[in-house]
Amino acid sequence: MIEKFPLPVRDLKKGFTREQHFAPGAVVNIEIDTAHPLAHGAAAASYGFYINSPFFQMMEGFSSQRATVVARYPNTNVIASGWLRGEDLMAGRAAVVAVEMNPGKVVLFGLRPQHRAQTHATLPLLFDGIYWSASGENHASGAPTL
Repeated sequence: MIEKFPLPVRDLKKGFTREQHFAPGAVVNIEIDTAHPLAHGAAAASYGFYINSPFFQMMEGFSSQRATVVARYPNTNVIASGWLRGEDLMAGRAAVVAVEMNPGKVVLFGLRPQHRAQTHATLPLLFDGIYWSASGENHASGAPTL
C-alpha cells in the first residue's frame, strides 16, 4: 500500500533480514491514541497479534496529508507473549497509522487486528477504520457518532 500512494510513512520491517527481526506469531503490547476516531472505545494500553508484520516510521509528507500514529509499540517490553527476535528494532515504532489525504484516507495496520478472532482488543480498530475511512469525518472532528 505504501508504494501505491505517496504516503509519509516508511515500512521499516522491509530493511531487516530474518536473522535481525523475526516473529512466527506473538502477542505484543501496544499503546493507543484514544483521541483518534479509529480508537473509539479502545483502551490506551492493549495487546495485538504480530506475525512478521510491518512496523512504520513517520516521514515528512505533503501539506495535503495528515498522518497520525494511532497505535505504537512501547519503548520497552514490546513482547507480551510468544517469541520475537529483534524486539528493540520495533520498540517505539508505529503499529497503526492513519493518513488523511486530499481526497480520501488510508489506514495502515502493521499488526493483524482480525487474526483468528483472537484479537478482541484490536478488532474494533479495524471496524472503526472502515467506518472512519468511509465517513466525511477527519481526526479533528473527534470520535465517530453512531
